[in-house]
Amino acid sequence: MLGDLQHYWSGPFLAANAFIGLNLVGALLLGMPVGYKRSYNGHPLLHRLESRPPRRITLDVAPTFQPGELPDLGLLRERAAARGYQLLPESLTVSYANDQVVWRVSVVAPNKSRAVSTALLASEIAATRGFAHFTIAPVRS
Repeated sequence: MLGDLQHYWSGPFLAANAFIGLNLVGALLLGMPVGYKRSYNGHPLLHRLESRPPRRITLDVAPTFQPGELPDLGLLRERAAARGYQLLPESLTVSYANDQVVWRVSVVAPNKSRAVSTALLASEIAATRGFAHFTIAPVRS
């Protein structure tokens, strides 16, 4: 029985086990500082970014126009600018359902102090003729 076990304690088996063991110890030693750095530097930095409010207000506006209404992008851009928002024409998507045109576009307030609040913007859109209904949703940038 002891003779069978001596084969596992021979030079090549011990060298292979030592090589594997040293790789594991090396990985542990390299992983400890990397894990420490990510734990120490990474989490407080992500927490600071999440707690800081966005510099610009970005809204996703989706008006549904009444049947027969022809939307005008230029007019919508002017009205947005008058309220402190910049319309992003490259974000415009258009759909058509139930004889109504539905737009979805993003607007950005480059300067938060000059932009009207979302509630005031919603009340102004609600008072505008030509909209069947709309949604306004903030976009986290």
